Amino acid sequence: MICRPQLPLSCSVAESDIDTLNDCIKYPLAYIGAGNVTLLDKFPINPAEMQASKGWDRSEGIEIDVVAIGETKAHILMRNARRVRKDGSLIEEATGFYAYTKQDGEWKMFAFSDITFQIENDVGGFSFQLLPPICIQTLLLPSPGLG
Repeated sequence: MICRPQLPLSCSVAESDIDTLNDCIKYPLAYIGAGNVTLLDKFPINPAEMQASKGWDRSEGIEIDVVAIGETKAHILMRNARRVRKDGSLIEEATGFYAYTKQDGEWKMFAFSDITFQIENDVGGFSFQLLPPICIQTLLLPSPGLG
């Protein structure tokens, strides 16, 4: 399997085969979380378990931006990933950035960070998404120049 930084989701977590996903990762994998970095010896989720527990069928709307590719390192952004059920209802939205390294002629992910927005309520066909606290604080700040 060849993992190219232009297509970081070619080894997609939407596949239930964790071995396929692992082929695209150089362990230990650095996960950049809230205020810390953790080195992982295995991928932090099992796609098959996530599919079963959340009813996740597929991801849609994914935008990929290859920020830069060097001889041995690449930076990639993923935006607007929508994880949905078979009926198309939204489970969560995610965004992330990934660092890849070229190892033995193949591109492997060695670091990533993500932000996932869980859909908390589904009322009358409208899904409500809770914003992270920093977004709420920013929305509540008075606009400059307005009294």
